[in-house]
Amino acid sequence: MDLTYLACGSTILEFRVRSMAELEITGCLVDQISQQTDPIGQYYAFIGAPGQDTWLKKQLDFVQKAEPYPTGESISSVLWRTMIGDITLDEDEAEEDYGRYFEVYRNFSESSSSVQKGMGQGFVSAVRRRSRYRRLCLTQQGYFGGVPEEAEIGDWICMFHGMKLLFVVRKIGLHFAYIGHSYVHGLMNGEVLLLPHYKQCAITLT
Repeated sequence: MDLTYLACGSTILEFRVRSMAELEITGCLVDQISQQTDPIGQYYAFIGAPGQDTWLKKQLDFVQKAEPYPTGESISSVLWRTMIGDITLDEDEAEEDYGRYFEVYRNFSESSSSVQKGMGQGFVSAVRRRSRYRRLCLTQQGYFGGVPEEAEIGDWICMFHGMKLLFVVRKIGLHFAYIGHSYVHGLMNGEVLLLPHYKQCAITLT
């Protein structure tokens, strides 16, 4: 499922069990969540679900705050790719033309053809598969992502060496609590290692 991602780049997993309640993992605190929106799942049971149009309009406004995007991509592309974790319903990496499914979904109406309805529902199903337990967020460094529903403003996006995904952790005293895995657009294939503020550190989870 997650073969498309390689957030850790060429790094190797390094960890140490410090006690029965503490695990130390080598990685990097990448960025902090600065803003976030409502959870996605309730709006994506099916195309035209209650509140779906209103939620999407809010996200279209929300993602504008990330313009210009660090990767140089269009904001519309950043949004739809983040909503599906950049992976299609068939579990393939989303190509640029998959944006057609998003546009058909955005413009769906009762007069849409059966083909258009199928494309729109395909996009909704891709969102639900990848993001039904997520909410969208902006980070302090200007990135846009999907994070666990339980995430809070101020939580950290982190990369653990040797692990394909990015994760959300919450600082508690000197240590961190694990919240869940995440998708941050433009940072899922080793780009973290090239960031000017990249700094390897030991992250202790409790």
